[in-house]
Amino acid sequence: MRTTPSARIGALTGLLYAPAFVGLLVWSGVAYPDIANDQDSVLRAVLVPEAILAVVLIGLVSWWGWWGPVLRDDRPAPGWLKVIPILLGLAIVGGLIENAAVLPTLAPSLLAVTLVATLLVGFNEELVYRGIAVVGFRASLPEWQVWLFSSLLFAALHAWNAAAGQDLASTAVQVVMTFGIGSVLYLCRRASGTIIVPMLLHGFYDSISFRLVSGVANLALIAMLVVTAAGLYAALRRS
Repeated sequence: MRTTPSARIGALTGLLYAPAFVGLLVWSGVAYPDIANDQDSVLRAVLVPEAILAVVLIGLVSWWGWWGPVLRDDRPAPGWLKVIPILLGLAIVGGLIENAAVLPTLAPSLLAVTLVATLLVGFNEELVYRGIAVVGFRASLPEWQVWLFSSLLFAALHAWNAAAGQDLASTAVQVVMTFGIGSVLYLCRRASGTIIVPMLLHGFYDSISFRLVSGVANLALIAMLVVTAAGLYAALRRS
């Protein structure tokens, strides 16, 4: 490694990612409440900023020489934790079923741009919060603090949505939700042994805009939260 992992690098990267995205969003000229209105808005306000950030993040991780520990997780985890990414996948399928009637009414080009944009969101946010932050924090912190601080940083990222134009009540709910989702994605990394799985799940989860209101999705999400609580206890005890 060219640069030794440290908690400071992990924390700074996590803290700076949010204002960097908000700055690019403001530069795009699209108001936050309108970013999903049409293909042009998604392209300018999400895909282009996320593509720019992806290039920067790939460059940083390459320069530091962190790709090995970022991509692979060698911390022991109970085998049954693999049920967590399966449940998250089921929640995604449930959301698609719920929106099955809407999807055919959307232009294929809009769907394609949205999918690429949200996959970039998943790539970038996981690279920062379950990659760089986790590797940095593990250099000096016990694993329970690695989980806690990386998930808190991920939740704090979404507090910046208020600065981008989202109302405070919605932002507060989103911050609480994303702490839970961050914990789920942390366990997805631990259970699968790679960051690729949470990257893909995060991207596809975002692609349906959190509209998981079908019966299947609700059951999956409830089960996932219960299993996540038990999984955190089991995984952190073994770390």
